Amino acid sequence: MNILFVCSGNTCRSPLAMAVLNSAEIKGVVADSAGLSVAYNYYENYGNENNDNNYNSNNYNSNSNSVNGSDNTILVNEKSVNALEYLNINRKYIIHYKPKPLTVELCKKADIIAVMENSHKLFIESFFKSENFNGLNTLSKEEKEEIKNKKIIVLNIPDPFGQSQEVYNKTALALKEKINELINIKKISAKSVNSVKAKNSTENPKNDCNLNGNGITEKEAEELEIIEKECFKKPWSRQSFKDSVNTEFYIYYLNRSAIGYVGVLKVLNERYITNIGVLKKYRNKKVAVSLLDAAIKNAESENAAFISLEVRKSNTAAINLYKKFNFKLSGERKNFYTSPLEDAYIFTLNF
Repeated sequence: MNILFVCSGNTCRSPLAMAVLNSAEIKGVVADSAGLSVAYNYYENYGNENNDNNYNSNNYNSNSNSVNGSDNTILVNEKSVNALEYLNINRKYIIHYKPKPLTVELCKKADIIAVMENSHKLFIESFFKSENFNGLNTLSKEEKEEIKNKKIIVLNIPDPFGQSQEVYNKTALALKEKINELINIKKISAKSVNSVKAKNSTENPKNDCNLNGNGITEKEAEELEIIEKECFKKPWSRQSFKDSVNTEFYIYYLNRSAIGYVGVLKVLNERYITNIGVLKKYRNKKVAVSLLDAAIKNAESENAAFISLEVRKSNTAAINLYKKFNFKLSGERKNFYTSPLEDAYIFTLNF
């Protein structure tokens, strides 16, 4: 998943947002940023060129209180760097960043464009309609339509430029909250482990097995059911999710909408992945990578012995993904899948 943050000068809000998201180090999620005033200057000078590499940040005169590199190119606003430290984020995520213009190539790579103000959205939409937008005339008709239909999200973050460090710190905090709303992986338990064990055993349940004690909500079950129906011929119902015992679900939220999930069954110190599903329009955007990474990291943090799963023998894409996470082939199950009937490989990752 590629997120492109855009603001006016690409020295304050957008590089700050980029740093906040990249510092979270969500596997499969990459953030970049660009500026509209940088782009305006760029197209005024290079509008007839078709080489994005013609841009040199020395040609753009940004604000005077910016951090400068050894080659005297303008980097980012110093107060933005300080605001990162206010959030306890390493300044390495932003310190060497150079402002750059919004280009066709950046837009093509982005799955979502997140802007700071509605005026930015209108500006970009006008860019997409302009033949002067660098490189647009080199695209096919289908590629042009894809660019023009890019999803643009407005974060509604006021410009802190020219204000105090306290304002920049508040801007950084607001961006962090907005980014958490924009993209996050939420971990829930289908049922309180404590209440389940109380019905079936006289043993005292271990508190560390109970994630939140609240159980899956009706809305969450409905969201997972929608994903299931799009992904599988024999989908789980929402009641199946609510009735799942000792199961964790990691739900990938994009702009507050569930677009994918992974289920993990917990049996003592063993973990078994039940399902991984991603909505079709968000596949091949590393959503499954992010989900699997979250499940693995949590299992490892809980000192699990291993995490295991089944996969259709014909599902080459999924098999390649599991191999990238160092899962090893550990067995087979005959006629494990139906519709169509097929054997399964068992892949296991030992900790």
